[in-house]
Amino acid sequence: MTAGPQDAGDGPAVLPLSGVRVVDLTRNLAGPYCSMMLGDMGAEVIKIEPPNGGDEMRNLFHFPGRPRDAEDYFGMFNRNKRSMTLDLKSDRGKDIFRRLLAKSEIFVQNLAPGAVDRLGFGWDVVHELNSRMICVNISGFGVGDQRRAYDGVVQAASGLMDLTGLSDGPPLQCGLGLADLSTGIFAAFSAVAALRRAEQTGQGVRIDVAMLDALMALHTNPAGSYLASGQYNGRHGNYYPHRVPSEVYQTADQRYVLLMSSDSLWPRLCQALDLQEIRDNPKFATNRDRVAHREELNGYIRPRVLALSADQLCGRLLENDVPHSLVATLPEALDSEYAKEREMVISIDEPFRDGRPPIRTMGFPYKMSEGQPRIRFGPPRLGEANDYVTGELLGLPPTSERP
Repeated sequence: MTAGPQDAGDGPAVLPLSGVRVVDLTRNLAGPYCSMMLGDMGAEVIKIEPPNGGDEMRNLFHFPGRPRDAEDYFGMFNRNKRSMTLDLKSDRGKDIFRRLLAKSEIFVQNLAPGAVDRLGFGWDVVHELNSRMICVNISGFGVGDQRRAYDGVVQAASGLMDLTGLSDGPPLQCGLGLADLSTGIFAAFSAVAALRRAEQTGQGVRIDVAMLDALMALHTNPAGSYLASGQYNGRHGNYYPHRVPSEVYQTADQRYVLLMSSDSLWPRLCQALDLQEIRDNPKFATNRDRVAHREELNGYIRPRVLALSADQLCGRLLENDVPHSLVATLPEALDSEYAKEREMVISIDEPFRDGRPPIRTMGFPYKMSEGQPRIRFGPPRLGEANDYVTGELLGLPPTSERP
């Protein structure tokens, strides 16, 4: 393995992927999210950007009230990386890139269809340069498909939008970039698995991760029902078609609470809502019975819930150990005590911002007893690692020519 990055503290990083070098030729969200996960786990990620402007995410838009150089959106998924500018259409840029690939373990790219081959860095070339290389190709519809893709395009193609929304309304996009994010996670997972295989066999692996495949892999109950029976019921909004009651209810103070139930929880729910009179009603005895009489049951539940404030309802459900949650606004979720205790919102400031304003972003969703991810590099300034890569890593003589 290659030498890993140094921790900002007193010694070398001791993270799971310490000693692994990643060449990151990605843009937008799916690819950068993958390489960020690898960087979070300790890999040294060298992000390759075009000299003129870099990754377009740096300047795509700016959050309200923030200075231009904050690069908040770019910073949300480019921490723990180092930036190098390279003109991959020039002879010198290609030469440096070849040298870097030869000294690395993982190569991640999500350029436009066919672009990496046209640049001269397809699988055959890279495998010849470095037979142990893990090549991760991220695309919308798979290697060889020339269609371009964005998250919304893939949500539409995957069936997800047809599942999202009310039964009498139009299909809706998910409120976050689920196609991009799931692709990044699957790509990072497969890269680590392939890295393990390369250690065992000495041979590299070509990985093809399509955004459409990643999103389709997340299909659960509706897909399972269709594949098993051939029946598909379409959108159903905020209720679970196979579990009753399990949906969103409005409270007296115009808030919404989602509650979930099961056969074992049914008596507790009746206790919480003072509905003991229907607890033993044979129409509601089992989940199958309740599914068959959903609207009749809701005729009892909705008025009880509507008579309570959200705090009162959540207090009763908590006291009776019934799974539930207030439907929180995004600010409520991010500013919650839970988010603080679990460190799910973190601040990246000096010494990682190099004079730029601090950036608040999402924390690490896994808590490890040893090797817990941490910030080792803030979102990099464009080209800040040029001298480090060409000189320290590759041993090339200094030059005034821009890579």
